[in-house]
Amino acid sequence: MHGWKRALAGMMASLLILQCAPYATLADELDTTAPTAQSESTETPDLAAEQTDAAVPEPAETPAPTGTPAPAPEQSEPVVPESTEIPVPTATPAPVPSEVPAETDTAVPEEQQPTATPAVGESTDSAAQDSASSTEQAGAATLSETVELQNGKAIIPANADETTVKQLLFDALVVNKDGIDPQELNWEYYCTGKNGPLTNDAWGSVDGFTSEKKVVFVPTTFTHPALASNVDGDYQVRLAGTDGKVTLTKAQKEASALTLNENVSLALPYNEDGTINFDTLRQNLFTSLVASSTPELTVEDVEITYYGEATSGSLGDLGHAWVPLEGGSSGGLKYPAISTGSHNIKISYNGN
Repeated sequence: MHGWKRALAGMMASLLILQCAPYATLADELDTTAPTAQSESTETPDLAAEQTDAAVPEPAETPAPTGTPAPAPEQSEPVVPESTEIPVPTATPAPVPSEVPAETDTAVPEEQQPTATPAVGESTDSAAQDSASSTEQAGAATLSETVELQNGKAIIPANADETTVKQLLFDALVVNKDGIDPQELNWEYYCTGKNGPLTNDAWGSVDGFTSEKKVVFVPTTFTHPALASNVDGDYQVRLAGTDGKVTLTKAQKEASALTLNENVSLALPYNEDGTINFDTLRQNLFTSLVASSTPELTVEDVEITYYGEATSGSLGDLGHAWVPLEGGSSGGLKYPAISTGSHNIKISYNGN
């Protein structure tokens, strides 16, 4: 009887060992397949322990046979393998590029595209030109304010250029001439401009200008001539940028004054061939007739004519005209050269 009990106890112990062995093997597999991440590996031992405890069933109770109960075999506690520490791989930092690419292909939105910047040389030149222009204008304005003007007269030929006009106006109108360059002064005058039969009075450059005004609500441009080519007369003149104005009496040529002697007699000079020497005759007439002249004139500055009678077709004033001393044609009639006798002589200076 006792032998049977010992055999039964041996069988139950073997059964318990066999039942626990698969679960121990399962725990070993869980340890070897645990995740490598650091956060998961730290929780793996506890989880394995919990799964092992939950997976081990309690041994079934076997009814004891009648008789003296055999002592219950001691239950062996399942062996829980210690968790093996799995090395966590150290994170390797990403390599830092030694050089930064100079250019990237990243597209820039259109609204962020940089606008074109002018070349440094161009902007510098433009700024320099603007600065120089401003400096010149400021200098001219300051100079104009220090110039004292007066009324005056000037002889300005019709073909005078800008440099000549500035010098003539400077000589005639500027009082304090010392230390002032005539070419640094810019002059304006008040004159009449024309557009066909329409006219407009305005201030502008002495070199000529245009002005505009509305005629019957239509903008109209008027052309003003240069002072040199304008008609003789009195004009209001001022320096550009100022309001002080003076009166200029302008003429294209100096007014001439000839004082002639009257009742002059002289002999006609002849060449060796018996023809009249007209060059000598003109010189003799000028010397005998001209008492004085303003400006001072010579025979080359004047024209000498006589009042001749046509060879045919003259009747009263018809057939009479002022003609050269050598004679010629006028109004379709022929006039002879001057001859001995009484004649009216005219001396003209530039048509006056």
